[in-house]
Amino acid sequence: MDDDQFYQTVAEELRENRINEALWTKSIARSGGDPNKTKALYIQMRVSQLTQEDHRQRVYESDVQPEPVSDSLWEKIEAKLGPKWTRVVNYAAKAALVAVLIVVILNAGKIGPWLRGMIGF
Repeated sequence: MDDDQFYQTVAEELRENRINEALWTKSIARSGGDPNKTKALYIQMRVSQLTQEDHRQRVYESDVQPEPVSDSLWEKIEAKLGPKWTRVVNYAAKAALVAVLIVVILNAGKIGPWLRGMIGF
């Protein structure tokens, strides 16, 4: 849908007094209460809203699925380093994740002080 169709839709909504009240209120606030500015701002924001809705609908209806970033990243690492070093990187990443989880648990609410006492921190 092009801009003209969105403006036509908004014109029909205004003519039929079908106004998005939340958007109208936002327009009043942003225009300082000036009726002419309010209407112009409302039209701009409503067209923008319709454009975004149309874009979301088109994306939803498309069959294009984005390639997972993590898979392609691991493929690049494996191609660069080979399978042996890829396993080393994988284990290192898991070890780092475990270390982060331990820090989170140690700093967490009730279990943190108890666990710190148990392991001598």
